[in-house]
Amino acid sequence: MELDIKSPEINTLTTEAEGLGKKFASLEITCQADFDLSGEQLKVIKAKSKAIESVRAMKLKPFNEGIKGLREFFKRPLSILADAENTIRSARTRYMNAEEKKRAEAQEKLQELARKEEEKKKKALEVRAANAEKKGNAEKADELRAKKEEIYIPTPIVENKIEKTEGIGLREDWKFEILDEAKIPRKYLIVDKILLGKMARSMKSLADVSGVRFYPVKTEIIGGK
Repeated sequence: MELDIKSPEINTLTTEAEGLGKKFASLEITCQADFDLSGEQLKVIKAKSKAIESVRAMKLKPFNEGIKGLREFFKRPLSILADAENTIRSARTRYMNAEEKKRAEAQEKLQELARKEEEKKKKALEVRAANAEKKGNAEKADELRAKKEEIYIPTPIVENKIEKTEGIGLREDWKFEILDEAKIPRKYLIVDKILLGKMARSMKSLADVSGVRFYPVKTEIIGGK
C-alpha cells in the first residue's frame, strides 16, 4: 500500500501552510489594532490546521487499520512465547536461588567450624599462658598470648556448582527494600509533583505549601472554548 501525498488537495494545503508560516515568521504586535488582527489570523491558521488534520486522518486510516491487523495477528504467538520464556526463566531462577542458598549455608557452616577451631586453639594457648604466669614466667606468657592473636584458620570457599548455559549470560541486578522510610536522607526523596499540580488546579490562589510558589499561566483558546 502506497501513501498518496501528491493529490491537488494536499499540495494546496501545503502551499497555504508554507505561505502563512512565512507571513508570520517575524510577527510583532505594537498596538491594539495589530493585536485584534493577529486574533483573526489565529482563527485562520487554526482552521487550516484542522483541514490538514482531517485530510491526514483520511489518508492514514487504511494504513492504521492494516497496522492494527498485523499487530493482532502477531500478538497471540508472541504472547505464547513470552509466557513460555517467563515460565522457563522463573524455574531457572528458583533453581539458581535454591542452589545459592545451599552454597551459602555450606559456606556458613565452614566459617563456623573455622571460628570454633580458632577459639579452641586460642583457649589452649591461654591455658598455657596462664600456667606460665603461675610459674612466674611472664615472658613466656606474653609470648604465648602474642601467638594467640596470630591464630587464623582460613575458610575454604564453597564454589557455585551451576554451570552456565552456552549462549545465555547471567546478569546480576541489585535492588532495594525500604526498611524505615523515616531514616531515608532527604536527597533520596522525590517531590510529589502530581499532588502539587492537583492542589494548584483545585485550590488556585488558596494553595499554600512551604517552599512552593503557586501561580497562574494564561493561554488563549481559539473559539472561546
